[in-house]
Amino acid sequence: MYQRAKPWLLLSPPQGMFSASQTIAVAVERANLKPGDYKGTITFTSNIGEAQWVHVTMTVRPLPANPGPVLEVIPPVLSFTALDGEADPPAQVLTVSNPGTQPLDWSITANNALPVASQSLLPIMFDASSNWLSTDVSSGVVVPRSSSLLHLIVHSRALLPGVYTDVLSISAGHGVYDSPQTISVSLTILPRCGLTLSAGSMSFTAVLGQSNPSYQSLSLSANSSCSGTVNWKALSAANWLSLTPASGQIKGSTNAVTAIGVNASILRPGTYNSYIIVTVAQSTQTVMVQLIVQAPPSPSAPIMGATPLSLNFSTTQGLPNPPGQVVTITNTGKSQLSWHTTVNIMTSWLAASPTGGSIAPGQTGQVTISIYTANLTPNTYVGQVVFVGADSNGAPAAGSPQTITVNLLVLPPCTLQPPSLSSLAFSATQGSSNPGPQSVSITGTGNCAWPLSWHTTLTNPASWLALAAASGSLVASGQSVPITVSVNTAGLNAGTYSTRVLLSATDGSNTAAQGSPRFFTVTLTVLQPCQLQIGPPNLMLSGVQGQSSSSTQNLSLSETGACALPVTWQAQGDSGSSGWLVLGPPASGTGSATVPVGVNPRNLSPGIYSGTITVSAFGNGGAIVQNSPQTVNVTLTVTGYTFSGSVIACSDSNCTSSKRLPGSSLNLLNNSTNQTIIVTADGSGNFSFANLALDSYTLTVNGTDGTINYLGTVSFNLTGDKLSFPANVYPH
Repeated sequence: MYQRAKPWLLLSPPQGMFSASQTIAVAVERANLKPGDYKGTITFTSNIGEAQWVHVTMTVRPLPANPGPVLEVIPPVLSFTALDGEADPPAQVLTVSNPGTQPLDWSITANNALPVASQSLLPIMFDASSNWLSTDVSSGVVVPRSSSLLHLIVHSRALLPGVYTDVLSISAGHGVYDSPQTISVSLTILPRCGLTLSAGSMSFTAVLGQSNPSYQSLSLSANSSCSGTVNWKALSAANWLSLTPASGQIKGSTNAVTAIGVNASILRPGTYNSYIIVTVAQSTQTVMVQLIVQAPPSPSAPIMGATPLSLNFSTTQGLPNPPGQVVTITNTGKSQLSWHTTVNIMTSWLAASPTGGSIAPGQTGQVTISIYTANLTPNTYVGQVVFVGADSNGAPAAGSPQTITVNLLVLPPCTLQPPSLSSLAFSATQGSSNPGPQSVSITGTGNCAWPLSWHTTLTNPASWLALAAASGSLVASGQSVPITVSVNTAGLNAGTYSTRVLLSATDGSNTAAQGSPRFFTVTLTVLQPCQLQIGPPNLMLSGVQGQSSSSTQNLSLSETGACALPVTWQAQGDSGSSGWLVLGPPASGTGSATVPVGVNPRNLSPGIYSGTITVSAFGNGGAIVQNSPQTVNVTLTVTGYTFSGSVIACSDSNCTSSKRLPGSSLNLLNNSTNQTIIVTADGSGNFSFANLALDSYTLTVNGTDGTINYLGTVSFNLTGDKLSFPANVYPH
């Protein structure tokens, strides 16, 4: 049996029984711990020897800023318990989380039962050697800052009582942080309902012709596999061996006691061996009994006796030592008896006082048997105090030795055990359905004034958390009750939410149980939904008529939130802009991208043109991506050419002399479209037509200098900018 002071320190199995050796897996659960150094202590206790301690040091290092995928599996150990031949124990859950920044692709790479004889935790390549442990899934993908559940299923009905160990190995590929990880799983198959006896053997010493030795008590208790009332009966295999009572009932954690006696008066001197059979249900146990019948001594010799021959002590760990009990030594002979004690025990919890002396004929002496429980852990302990007698010459006295069997029951204190899981992790996408509930078990053990009442409180208010149930009672040692933990993400923004659930317990005397309060941590990660992000929302482009290319602008695409990767996207222009809008490459792909957007204004007239780009996206397997499709507005301004010059008033048709003609009216006719543009020359006679399309034009100019009216007409093809053009006009 072990005790741990830190919730992050786990063992599997937590208790057991062995003859030679047994391997115990020690694991640490670093999830939800801040970076730093942690220290803990494991205390091992048993029914022999003193407690042993193992000190554990753990260092938690921070993740880098952009770690990629990270493998996190909790808890690192799991323990199952089943009864021989009964139903399989309930499945338990492993949580596979990814606190990293890229999707995590994990799989089970090993599932290996360890040899029962060696129980060695050495790496084993994958094979099918484990047929008692299975999982509901063997691989999966976890998006960043999310988790998935892996159910472990145990098949115990075909296994014999004992402890079985399996090691699961979960890997996420080369270069993934904290990959691979191993999870130790232990399965304890308890034997069927049976009895635990306080002694496996007894011995009596009698002197022929004297009274029979006193009875010795045999304590019977039901093992943890029994429930309700247990009926037992016992049978003696010899006519000189008896027990009272020979049958009875045991209810719950109470003990039954039967007195074992011998009748030496019907026997001759010698050594006799027999046994008592104790049965309950399908379990049978045997107690060996030896009786030494000594011949009558000389009339003047001392004769030694002792009563009682068995003592029973009971206490609870942590309480003061129980009071001592007295054994009476008798001398029914005719001369003085010298005696001394020998304590047959491997530890120092048993003592006798005084340890020797002498008793006159026909007199008695008393020895106090004491126990010291300060260094003892809960268990059943058996010791012997042997009284050895001698006559005045040092020869063994008749009736010597007398063996006193001492049974000590140290009960565990009333304790609220640590919850089955120290932390629970939930994750969900904002706006999606709630994740499934998880279960945590709590257990009460020890010598409690039953029932043990428990209740929960939250260290931080958490309206998103629900517990079923939030309080209750435990009625017997070892009983466990589940607490179903559920979360509700409705109305929660994306982020991480956390609280601690405190578990407090008091027994029927309103005394707080040891270990109370316990706690476990609940963390809920609400992930942003997978969304398509594009920018900018508007593009402003320009070009010159007749040119085949122009500068481009970039359209950025990316996905955010909990996406089913890879996200596939496609960008497409509307039909009305297909003649001049140029996309990409690329115009489709996966993941984040930059799409060049350009135009081809060669066949466009000067003016302003509008179009749209539609971007649509979907996740792996057709998963929905929010904000898809999205449109980007595109505006194209196509510029034309400039026609400019001066109005020249000629004196005659040969323009013998000329002058500028301010204020002239210029009428420019597009011969193709019949559109006319009219401008007026400035005070210097200069004019300008802007943004003209390449085409055939006719220019008509008329004006006056106040005395003479002038008129001029000219036709031309505009093939580019036409600057400093002399528009000649003549008297009219």
